[in-house]
Amino acid sequence: MRWPWNFASPRAPRRAPFVSKLHLVPAGSDPARSKSKLLRFCEVILGRYAAYMTLTLKLALRRLGNRLGLTLLCLLGICLSVGLVVAIPVFSELVSRMVLRQELTGLAAPNNRPLFTLRYYCLPSTSRPMSVDEAGNMGAWLANLTAREIGLPIRAGYWQAESPGFLFKPGSGDSQQDQAAGSVNLFNVAFVSGAEPYIEIVEGSSLRTADEDSQRLEVWVQEPLAVKLGLNVGDLHRLTYFAAGKQQAIPIRIAGIWRPRTGSEGFWYGDPTKTLQDDFLTTRKAYQAFVEPRVYEKTGFDFWYFVLDDNRMLLDKVDSYAKGLEQVKRLSAERLPRPGLDLSPIDALRQASKRKQLLTTLLYGLSLPVLGLLYVFLGLVSSTAVRYERGEAAMLASRGASSLHILGISLAEALILAVVGFPLSLLTGYGLSRLAGHSYDFLAFGPRVLPPTGLQGIEWRYVLLALAVTILTRLVPAAWAARKSVVAYERERSRPRISPPWLRLTLVVALALATGYAFRQLRLRGSLGVLSWEPSGSPLQDPLVFLAPTLFLFTGAMLVSSIFPLLMRLGDWFSARVSGISAYLGARNLSREGGQYASALFLVIVCLAIGSFQASMAESANRWFVDRLRYRTGADFTFQPVIDQSLDPLLLPVSEYRDLPGVLDATRVGDFVGEIKLPGASNSSRVRILGVDWPDFARVTYWRRDYATAPLGALMNSMGSRPDALIVPRSMLGATGLSIGDKIRLDISVLDQRMDMEFTIVGVCDYFPTMFADERPALVANLDYVSETAGGVLPYAIWLRTAPGTDGQQLKEEIENLGFEIGQISDLAAQLGDDRLRLERVGVFGMLSTGFLASACLATLGLLTTIFVSLASRVQRFAVLRALGFGLNHLMIMVTLEFVTVVVYGVISGAALGALASKAFVPYFQLTESPSLPVPPFMAEIAWGQIGSYALAFSVVLLFMIAALLYGVARRQLALELRLGDQE
Repeated sequence: MRWPWNFASPRAPRRAPFVSKLHLVPAGSDPARSKSKLLRFCEVILGRYAAYMTLTLKLALRRLGNRLGLTLLCLLGICLSVGLVVAIPVFSELVSRMVLRQELTGLAAPNNRPLFTLRYYCLPSTSRPMSVDEAGNMGAWLANLTAREIGLPIRAGYWQAESPGFLFKPGSGDSQQDQAAGSVNLFNVAFVSGAEPYIEIVEGSSLRTADEDSQRLEVWVQEPLAVKLGLNVGDLHRLTYFAAGKQQAIPIRIAGIWRPRTGSEGFWYGDPTKTLQDDFLTTRKAYQAFVEPRVYEKTGFDFWYFVLDDNRMLLDKVDSYAKGLEQVKRLSAERLPRPGLDLSPIDALRQASKRKQLLTTLLYGLSLPVLGLLYVFLGLVSSTAVRYERGEAAMLASRGASSLHILGISLAEALILAVVGFPLSLLTGYGLSRLAGHSYDFLAFGPRVLPPTGLQGIEWRYVLLALAVTILTRLVPAAWAARKSVVAYERERSRPRISPPWLRLTLVVALALATGYAFRQLRLRGSLGVLSWEPSGSPLQDPLVFLAPTLFLFTGAMLVSSIFPLLMRLGDWFSARVSGISAYLGARNLSREGGQYASALFLVIVCLAIGSFQASMAESANRWFVDRLRYRTGADFTFQPVIDQSLDPLLLPVSEYRDLPGVLDATRVGDFVGEIKLPGASNSSRVRILGVDWPDFARVTYWRRDYATAPLGALMNSMGSRPDALIVPRSMLGATGLSIGDKIRLDISVLDQRMDMEFTIVGVCDYFPTMFADERPALVANLDYVSETAGGVLPYAIWLRTAPGTDGQQLKEEIENLGFEIGQISDLAAQLGDDRLRLERVGVFGMLSTGFLASACLATLGLLTTIFVSLASRVQRFAVLRALGFGLNHLMIMVTLEFVTVVVYGVISGAALGALASKAFVPYFQLTESPSLPVPPFMAEIAWGQIGSYALAFSVVLLFMIAALLYGVARRQLALELRLGDQE
């Protein structure tokens, strides 16, 4: 193989450069000959450059092929790291589009319209009339203008022209009786373009068979209008334009009775049975022949309704859509008389665009630890690959290759990996986004119908930046190795240089300072309602708050992995005095070469810490989601008996409800409105009074220990100590100076009457089920006392505690079988089921789950790669030990203890760091709906069960794979390794 560089000895005389052979062309010489020499010179230069590039690519491909396992690991790292950057905006587009579709469906559903619709309309006048032909041309112009300016194709269009109001006069007018008949209301003559296939003729002739030469205007009416006016097919009547003075009336003939064809909903604007119920429908030519000549405006009202293709809509281009729509409005206003535009979804689209931007920023912030972990893995694999290539690089450098030449080969490898990995990254990102869309909890997935999005919404600048970082992770280790000669390489190989722990600890100190500053900013910012990615309340004004947990995890992992060699020196000292030879050699190797596991330990620790932190976030959020709905409803199933005609439902004993299938317990709860005049206040304050049955209430409702300082049972016992007992919010006591034992008077409205009642304060609470601070204060009283003081049975609700799995609809039927109807139903189980499918949860839990799975996969592979490289580099040592009489069992024990120590240290450290991060940061990263104080309060929970499960699963997988590697080493012929010589 010939190389593009010169491998001649330094003592050999250097050849003159090729350019020295070119001679200056004297004046008067042949210019064609000079041009041919210049062309040959360029051909030679380009040929050498092409040869250099070809040989470099060949060498890079051979390197990648020789280390196929490391090459595949690099591709996997590129796919996951770049794929995650691809997945986040694509997934944000998916979730935001689903939310937008729900919002637009809510707007369009009442009128049965598609999602993305526009309607232009105009009101012609006598000064600016518009004929049917002009309206048709205007519709085509508007369609082309809308598609061009907005940038979305039009999927369907609808055009309707109506006349001004006509007075309907029955009869043909030939008889005196017809002439004396009065007018009946105002009606419009309408024409709908292309409506014939979507109309079903009930009676009479079709619009397609209309007699264009008829002397009368043929019209079609709907059945309700025919019944209302007593019209029959063939009847002759008249229409008079009231603004035309003594103008001759238009004779009309009822040509048919029609109704919209079944399945034609997609054609019409709205429901034609309502929008056209009082219109006389006719054909275009008939309108032009009879109506236009008698109407000064030609047409009274014209509108054009367009349905745009929302499947091609990109939320990133909402501003472009809005600008295009403004341009359409401006241009149409110049040509239309008294124009208007309604049904525009631009406001909803702008909200969705802002929501997508916030969600993307949020997910990038929450995914920072995972992204950092992925690039650390790429750096680890690249360093491992460069370690195998150091000998080749040293040989090339000793033979005359420059550092740039050697680095060029590594650059070619990186570019080949980037070119191959880029399309795979796009597929991986799309797959991750779809997988995240099926998530309904952390690491919990289920079926869900997702709209097709493709790679819409992708942030190409971030993707290219991520791809550039993957290339740098390959070039940086290669640049360090490209400057080594053979002598320096062999010297370093015989005495490996390991970076001192203090160097890493110095970096840890810098990261710790940054972490402390970020944590301080987070504390000043306060808690975040992470699910509140609404444009009106962005929690992302300070992006530094999202760096706090990332910096903490990376700093802690670097600190723990850096002190590992120091701890192993202590283990070496201890094992030298108490352990056998196998444990001693294993501890000694960890003491000497423990630094080589720093990167792999960093991966394992960060991965488990991320999983623990995110699991704790999810556990706390799930707990709060359930507590929020329990607090809002109060019990498993609540309802209000309907007493419009009789009070009998209120006389039914509560025990009757307890006997229903699936009901475990029941209690009564009254809800009344009252007024209280607090001490020092000039006016009375409205309050809410909850009347409860104190013996039963504690068994039915849901209660948390932080709702009050006293347990619920103690509060209910205080209620039972006296009939007029009252529990008040703590905030009321603080504002009024009242205390337990004081008496207060309340005016309670019951059955349209105001009753003055006296109560005694027996307890206080901070929160009480169904009580919210932004509403009027709620006081808790005895329901029996309120009823007896009022002198009759008062309305109340029934709260039920039900068995798990009880069907709410079936329970409702069982209750109504008791002989009355119920209303104001709240089914906690149904609400919890709907809450699990909320798109806000999908948006956060989905990406957290996929990110953790990717990081766990790469952390496992990273540690196994490090262990494999360690085993491969020590095969000759094992052969020497075997030759000295060291048994195979002792050798396996030595290596197993070494690797098990690494795994156990990494797993325990990662779980502990994750628990510490959860304790420190979960109270600030609240997966709630609002950044304001949630009700009930958000309680941070550490998911000890899930953390233990992750650690156990991680340990089992790693130990199993390590066992497989050790089995492979045990089967190798170690004596053959000695014959092969010193090879890496």
